[in-house]
Amino acid sequence: VKAQVSVIALLFLLGISAMIWSAVELESVLQDSTRMYVQDVAYQQAGSIAAGFAADRQVLEQAAKQIARQGTWMDEGSLEAYVKGKEREAEFDRLLVWTREELLAPDFGEEENVREGVLRTFDGQVTVSYGEGQRVYFAVPIYDGEEIDRVLVGIREKSSMQAMLQPKGFGKAVLSCVINPRGEVILSSTDVEPFLQVDSLLGESGSGLNEQSVGQMKQDMEHQRAGVFGLTSAAGEKLLLAYQPIGVNEWILLTLVPAERITGSADIYIFRTFLTIGLIVAACAWLLAVAAVIYRRSRRELEKSAYVDSLTGGMNNAAFQRAYRQLFRRTRTCHVRWYC
Repeated sequence: VKAQVSVIALLFLLGISAMIWSAVELESVLQDSTRMYVQDVAYQQAGSIAAGFAADRQVLEQAAKQIARQGTWMDEGSLEAYVKGKEREAEFDRLLVWTREELLAPDFGEEENVREGVLRTFDGQVTVSYGEGQRVYFAVPIYDGEEIDRVLVGIREKSSMQAMLQPKGFGKAVLSCVINPRGEVILSSTDVEPFLQVDSLLGESGSGLNEQSVGQMKQDMEHQRAGVFGLTSAAGEKLLLAYQPIGVNEWILLTLVPAERITGSADIYIFRTFLTIGLIVAACAWLLAVAAVIYRRSRRELEKSAYVDSLTGGMNNAAFQRAYRQLFRRTRTCHVRWYC
């Protein structure tokens, strides 16, 4: 009986182990699939942003060529009317023509990094700069023969850029922003403040994994590589942070996604699986304990029926015979040892 119980217990443990291994493997595969999905979404979003930037540059380059072809025939009024029309057509918030003298003037009304970015356009580059309030400046040169005497600048305000950065299909629970190589937030899908808290989110748990992941992210960003890693907020919420180069000025798109937005029902299923396994183990342990108690009680009852006289309550003949044999064996053993 003991051997049968041992075999049954072993088979039971093997079955439970297989169930636990399958649940753990499922959770691991789900985590990997979730990370791949988030990274793919970040890749597509970065591509969409890069395509939007490229379309804006193309519109400005065509407008700049048109202005250059008109040359001296386009007076100040005609130029202003053309620029205003192009502004409405391309849906820029503002479209301006700046000269080098205006950019170098002390009363130039934009930030210094905007001035520096647009000035590079006079070297023949098409530049993208950012200013305060999450404004983005696209600048293309306007050629006069071989020389560049003016630049055409298209400006997109915060609201336009937020619409471009808003992740599709995730809702407002997901945050996206664009940072420069120094880690400064340039653009954000909502407010900058939530992303300023990312460092604190990474540092709350103090785990080596987070520190290692952040170090890997910084190294990837230096080499313009994409990646994704998981972290846990101070409130215990599981998050996924994806980073993806957008191909403009070494800017990086960050996307912060709550894991439950993707794996909500699957996580519940895995939790229920572990809970079911736990209940099965508890129930089987209880049944084995009850079976052991019943077995011991039955054994005592059988021994009582076999060796106790039902009338007198003393030993019956079978009990007497067993006691006699045991006493005889002990006595014989003692005589043999004494003789030796």
